[in-house]
Amino acid sequence: GHLNKNKFRINDGQQSY
Repeated sequence: GHLNKNKFRINDGQQSY
């Protein structure tokens, strides 16, 4: 998931911060 404005988004198997 991607971290966007202190919120965690679960999208790809790829974890980007």
